[in-house]
Amino acid sequence: MLAVPPGFLFRLTYRCRYVAGVPRPTGKSLLDLGPECRLEDFSAVNGQASFADIRMAWNEKGLAFQADVSFQESPSRQSSGNRRTFDQLRLWIDTRDARQNHRATRYCHAFQMLFIGSENDEELTVKLRRIPKAAEHPDVGDPAMSPLHFSQSQKGYRVELFLPKLYLRGYEPEINPRLGLFYLLSDKDLGTQMPLLTSEFPLDEDPSLWHTLELVR
Repeated sequence: MLAVPPGFLFRLTYRCRYVAGVPRPTGKSLLDLGPECRLEDFSAVNGQASFADIRMAWNEKGLAFQADVSFQESPSRQSSGNRRTFDQLRLWIDTRDARQNHRATRYCHAFQMLFIGSENDEELTVKLRRIPKAAEHPDVGDPAMSPLHFSQSQKGYRVELFLPKLYLRGYEPEINPRLGLFYLLSDKDLGTQMPLLTSEFPLDEDPSLWHTLELVR
């Protein structure tokens, strides 16, 4: 076993595309981001398999995040009457990308999407979590009204989230086009997917471990 996972030696810079038409006001899909918005996670560097297609986009109104999971990775799920096993999706955003900080600042946000309620009456919601050991917190209010959508079929499921700039302190794309970014998608059958790092690292509290999201047109 390696003392340091290979992924720890790298930091990614993702190019995040500008998409003017999101979130969509009507229709079955909130975002429907194209392949040009895909973020590679390079899980293979640590000997892990990717199971989710992650895509992001931005515009003046905020940030868009989309995760697609195919049931081809879990054939028994395709015939299941209750196919949804999405557990949680966590998304960390630093609107200043202050890579030298080991403690979160007022510009660091930790969003969590999860199902609440009973098994037969569930609702997907998004919450803003306090980051452990943070020097300051963003104090942007409750993001529960952020546009959020979950859909599934026999082929898989999709999670879509649009974070309005109201809930992103310091979101100024024209002034600060580089953001800190990390995500974690947990699925009961398929495990956990995160870019390059593993759960052994304190990624939930140390922004210097996050990657960079470069907003481009």
